[in-house]
Amino acid sequence: MTDSAARPRPGIRFTPVSGLSGTDRRMAAQGLLPVLGDLHMLWLKAHAVHWNAAGPLFRAVHAQTEELYRGAGAQLDLVAERIRALGLRVPASLEAMHELSSIPDDEDEPETTTAMIGQLLRDIGTLCETVREAAEEVDEAGDKASEGLLADILAFHEKQAWMLQMLVAEDGPGTAADMDDDDADEDDEADEDDEADEDEDGDGEGDEDMDDEDMDEEEGEEEDEEDEEEEAEARLRPRP
Repeated sequence: MTDSAARPRPGIRFTPVSGLSGTDRRMAAQGLLPVLGDLHMLWLKAHAVHWNAAGPLFRAVHAQTEELYRGAGAQLDLVAERIRALGLRVPASLEAMHELSSIPDDEDEPETTTAMIGQLLRDIGTLCETVREAAEEVDEAGDKASEGLLADILAFHEKQAWMLQMLVAEDGPGTAADMDDDDADEDDEADEDDEADEDEDGDGEGDEDMDDEDMDEEEGEEEDEEDEEEEAEARLRPRP
């Protein structure tokens, strides 16, 4: 076989080899697009924190955000390649990427390193939510390869969020018992809200009962007064 015969012929149409129908491939690829946009925005914003952090936390934040943007950049490439493998073109403009992303392009930049981390944690949370939604779509499409890719992305960014939180947290994660206590506190708050609602309803019913009792008392007093008047008139009448 000659080299020319081994090369793809011009005009051969690309046909994805995935075992998925065209509809399922399109669904999976479109489900990945928002992840692409969020990864691109997070990659950019992690760089900003990496460059602009200052103070006692600088070295730790500088190193941690480098790990974050390097990971996001590598994932950005993997997601883009997966979208192409599924047969969809990848957006090639900053405007298109911006439109795909749910992460806001904040105009007001945080002034402190702690505030920068807080904003970055918010953005990581947005990405994780986008990844979860995309995972549901690719699962519906039966795209197992994309499911695995998204699971790896989610695990990485959940770890990054934990690492960044520990840089500014006053204490570390709690024990299993602490988590149970948190659940119990939430249940107690919910019960208190329910009791407050019941008390309000009960107070309303009680007011109605009190109004009824007051009316009965007033009617009774009026009847007693009428009886006393009749007795007085009877004593004043001359006897036959």
